[in-house]
Amino acid sequence: MTAIANWVNKENNQKSIWTIGDTKISDLSSKTSLSLESSKIFELQIICKDISGHPEKREKYYHHSIGFAFAGSSLVGLNCYATLNTILSNLGGTKDEIPDIKSIASIVSKVVDYYSKSICSNDNNFEALTYGFCHKSFKFKRFYISKKNNLNDIVYSEEEIEDENIIYLLGDKKTEIAEEIKSQMKFLENEKNLDYWRTPLKVISEIITSGKYESIGGGTQLNIATIIGCNPYQSVGEEKMSFMKFRNIDIYYDIGHQVGNCIIAIDGMDFSMR
Repeated sequence: MTAIANWVNKENNQKSIWTIGDTKISDLSSKTSLSLESSKIFELQIICKDISGHPEKREKYYHHSIGFAFAGSSLVGLNCYATLNTILSNLGGTKDEIPDIKSIASIVSKVVDYYSKSICSNDNNFEALTYGFCHKSFKFKRFYISKKNNLNDIVYSEEEIEDENIIYLLGDKKTEIAEEIKSQMKFLENEKNLDYWRTPLKVISEIITSGKYESIGGGTQLNIATIIGCNPYQSVGEEKMSFMKFRNIDIYYDIGHQVGNCIIAIDGMDFSMR
């Protein structure tokens, strides 16, 4: 399974939506590990082109990005992301028309529905979050979409989450992780400092590092949705001797940090527990 936490962070009086998760995927039947570098948290690019003019002169007039996270079947989740990113980066309209996140969440639910029915068996659960800043309402929004176990049918729910104090959890050990986050945040409640706002991040990171739960492991993946878009982060903090990693991959050593004359410049964040 997996563990993903999504919450509103107000450190330095700046509101944003943070999402932290592990990178492990396991075989549902045998419980064996299939990968420690799996992607479950993504940035969806929202690009609108002006279709009022000549097809060869269509200009991009809107470019934004929002978050997409999932728990459950990786085959479903990765196909959903690939299809959604292509659809949402090829929207057409006029310069006054931009999509709201509620409309985007509706498309997400339809794509999840399609792939879950064509790939998943009824024994599998699947859940996802779509979140970010909506330039139509000028508010941060989150939507939860799920596929529930059912012997006769597949049930979906689409729910707007407006309460910014809700810490949303996807995946395994929800009750245990929620209690741990709640306990640590209560201890820091009077200060509401950086440690307070980053409590879910630290709890998930500690669980991954300690190997507390067999179904949660690998490394961490993190993205942050702000008013200007949603961005991925490399991170430090999973091990005693750790390096900056992106989805448990050391880009410098494992892949190489250069692309032609450019370098891979994903922002980094140190949330070491040391």
